Amino acid sequence: MTYWNYRIIIKNEEYAIHEVFYDDMGNIIAYSQSPIEFVAESMEELKNQLQWIQEALEDVPLTLDDLPIAPETLPTVKDGITIDELEQQLGLSEVSLVEV
Repeated sequence: MTYWNYRIIIKNEEYAIHEVFYDDMGNIIAYSQSPIEFVAESMEELKNQLQWIQEALEDVPLTLDDLPIAPETLPTVKDGITIDELEQQLGLSEVSLVEV
């Protein structure tokens, strides 16, 4: 199961808080390109975000060397295409599910 948390990432000698995503083995698989925005819809949500930020401050900061390399180009999708066309465009049309 994948999960995420907030982590400090150092880029260009600046520290910022980002969302970092992990696979079920704890390996970093992705991160938000932009730092988090500290906005919430309720006081409870703000309290939760503050707690998660505090946890990030207690963890070792990450550098770009710790993060997966983003692909040179990301696939683009035109508006108004069907899911089948999208799967084909992303190379998913050949994927089949195998029962275990």
